[in-house]
Amino acid sequence: MIASPFRLDTCSNALAAWTAGQQHDDISDDERRRAFSIWLRSDRLSSARSADGQTVDRKRKSANFSMNDRKSVVAETESERLLKEIGGLLMEDSEYPLEPTLLYAQLDRNMVAESIFKELGNQFLFRWPMNERLSYALLELWEAQDGQDRWSEMEYVLRDGQFDVAYFHPDEIDPQEDVIERSERALQRHFGEKPIVYPPLPTDDDLQNYGL
Repeated sequence: MIASPFRLDTCSNALAAWTAGQQHDDISDDERRRAFSIWLRSDRLSSARSADGQTVDRKRKSANFSMNDRKSVVAETESERLLKEIGGLLMEDSEYPLEPTLLYAQLDRNMVAESIFKELGNQFLFRWPMNERLSYALLELWEAQDGQDRWSEMEYVLRDGQFDVAYFHPDEIDPQEDVIERSERALQRHFGEKPIVYPPLPTDDDLQNYGL
């Protein structure tokens, strides 16, 4: 049984932290970012179907594919199909369909949390997923791994009709570091150092659209 990946569990402390960061000018940029990270991880952790396996691998795997690759269905692996689908879903953003994009996702059993950034000239813009199918596709990709060793985070860079994917295993990740810090570092690595614009706290109507 698959539960909706957009069922949010409201965390009042995280909401309060982010609201404080929005309303008070004396809050530093780092504190604002930290508050957003807390809210993002607490309220955007998505429920989905469970998967078996443990993640204990130091290796990092990467791949590069073209969105226009016309391989036969027989030759195409399930992972390749899902990666292409993810690219198509990121391009469903009606306002910014073709802008260079970074998707940074954190996955585990019953959980997926994704952050999407669009490069807009001299800044990056955080974007919410436009299609709930994205969370399902990410979970299916995570579950499609062979064996017991599973990556736990991935970065997906989409630009000029092609995408690059890198997978990170738990032993490569500092448990004391926020995932938002890793996503921002990935942005700088791929697109250079620019300011990041995060959205305001979602309204009650926005939250209802996610199924609350």
